Amino acid sequence: MSVLRIRRAEEPDLETVYEMIFDPREGISLDQHRARCRSSRKLKSGVHWVLERDGELLSSLITYRFDHPPFAPAVGIANLNTFSAHRNLGHASRLLRGVLREFESCQGIEIFYLLSDIGTAFYERLGFRALPVSASRSRAGSVPMLRCRPEAWETTVKNQSYLRDLMVFVD
Repeated sequence: MSVLRIRRAEEPDLETVYEMIFDPREGISLDQHRARCRSSRKLKSGVHWVLERDGELLSSLITYRFDHPPFAPAVGIANLNTFSAHRNLGHASRLLRGVLREFESCQGIEIFYLLSDIGTAFYERLGFRALPVSASRSRAGSVPMLRCRPEAWETTVKNQSYLRDLMVFVD
């Protein structure tokens, strides 16, 4: 019986993670992409998470913790990807749910932000909501989304300074 496991990525995993987030439409080779990822301060500043089965990496994402008092701490999520051979099997959902649970239960984080390039339906099933247009200054074709307690939504969305700083920090 194969066991799925969520864990923080380790240094040897990163080359595979970089391959998972490779998009050939960028017009560069996989080797060039990996070199770019290795030198990216942004990728180095986050925590990579992976979903694996029997040592094989299936899905990955990166998290960025946003701690800027007096604002509530938050976690930004980026680069949620699954190798194409393993897509549509629930792996990305399983990984994201597990990482959210880890931050909620172990670190008390209640606010999560991401920028969706795949529309909103996938993330809405996981408790995220699209931010109002007035709150967003995201890149074209991407939808900024937030997950928080329902009773905290209005207060969080109205805090334009907080949202702006969070978006700049994560994006």
